[in-house]
Amino acid sequence: MIVITHLQQMARLLNNASFIIQIYSLIKYLTWFNIRIVRFSIGGLILVDQNKMKDIVELEHVMRSFIRDFRKELNEMLGEDFNSSEFSFLRAISENQNQNVSSLASTLGVSNSHATSVMDRLAEKNLITRTRSEKDRRVVVFRLTDEGEEIFTTLDQKREAYMTERFDSLSQEEIQELLRIFKKL
Repeated sequence: MIVITHLQQMARLLNNASFIIQIYSLIKYLTWFNIRIVRFSIGGLILVDQNKMKDIVELEHVMRSFIRDFRKELNEMLGEDFNSSEFSFLRAISENQNQNVSSLASTLGVSNSHATSVMDRLAEKNLITRTRSEKDRRVVVFRLTDEGEEIFTTLDQKREAYMTERFDSLSQEEIQELLRIFKKL
């Protein structure tokens, strides 16, 4: 990616009638070299090679497809009684007992209302208990019940088996490379 930033002439050019003609000429010139302007502002231009942009678009499609299939398969693996959201909450509570709704919502990156809804469903299934915090009686904290721990362990083993099968075609080095690339993004 080529980045052209803070062109001091930009402000002067904006007041110049020939600016539009100059930009048009620049776009024609860049197109001839297979370069596309992806963002234009007074602060500068960001230019991307068309072939790179084509690969980025393909990557977007592949990632969307992978995530859609991954979620669908994970939900199928969990069965009709649970969804991936409920499983994520069971995992978060299992890893850190005595969390309140706000901390769970923050940990999982969801709204408090969504967290409350999921916690209500888990309580109806007798998988969690709600108790008042000993430190602050206004706060309700959650713990897994014995049944909740058993079900979480069973579901976690199914999830682990699914993940092992799903990523079996990748070597350890390829998985580490994917991790490196996604962390870089």
